[in-house]
Amino acid sequence: MRKVLVTGALIGIAAALAVLLGGVLGQSMQQLGLLAVALGGVLILARARTWWAAPAGLAIGMVVAWVGYGLRALVLPDSAGGRAVAALLVVLVTSGIIALSAERIPLWSGLAGIVAMVAGYERAYTDAPSAFLTESPSAFTTMLVGIGLGFFAATVGEVLLDRSPGGRHAKAPVAVETTDQDWAASHAEGQA
Repeated sequence: MRKVLVTGALIGIAAALAVLLGGVLGQSMQQLGLLAVALGGVLILARARTWWAAPAGLAIGMVVAWVGYGLRALVLPDSAGGRAVAALLVVLVTSGIIALSAERIPLWSGLAGIVAMVAGYERAYTDAPSAFLTESPSAFTTMLVGIGLGFFAATVGEVLLDRSPGGRHAKAPVAVETTDQDWAASHAEGQA
């Protein structure tokens, strides 16, 4: 319970700082600070197999969604059909790239990256599709900064509380690998 409260408080403080510093971090951070910081926290808390897997998936999803916006601006019609084709392509390409990782990168993190880019840029794109080259980099970096703040806050919470008495590292059991032959030998000794 303490870990949840402390980590949640750290992520909340990071979100508040992101919103308050929106003028410095990018004006859209005032609207997107909570979402971006929360996504960064999720990357730590959802526990991928390795430390780099979830951030890599998020980056893949964000970049593919960014390219999808470029396709919408340059090639696809500005209609429901064009948006549907872009959505399909973004999800399929993200899934395909992540599949190449042999399941080392979780699909959820790629989908979270798509969500991050869509949340950060869809409104600006809808208002001015022709401003893709000037507006999208700002949205991309704004989301990355917020996600980084959340990632950092959740990491601090994890490190502080996992190293404390009663934390995960303090009471982690040592795994002992046994084989069927080891078990059979110890069981036979007990029978004799």
